[in-house]
Amino acid sequence: KLIEVIKVVELTPQESISRELVFIKVKADNQTRSNIIEIGNIFRANIVDVAKESLILELTGDADKVQAFVDMMEPYGILEFIRSGASGLQRGNRVLNDL
Repeated sequence: KLIEVIKVVELTPQESISRELVFIKVKADNQTRSNIIEIGNIFRANIVDVAKESLILELTGDADKVQAFVDMMEPYGILEFIRSGASGLQRGNRVLNDL
């Protein structure tokens, strides 16, 4: 179902909070699994699925953090990947209805 756009507002980085979400399925065998988990921990990623030969990690952050994480996972072999794009809200007490 397609929902009608009611209002669009440009959010500046100084006046808003924005994040992206990424799910990434990476090849992970006995030799690489611990390295992938360690990198995930550094980035504060969540491991959401563990299989015999792969891991699925979930990460939220700004675009630079998400891209850095994806770049770190590439050498291990990305099997599947989905990235939400930025979602955000304006900081402070103002809400979209006030604009």
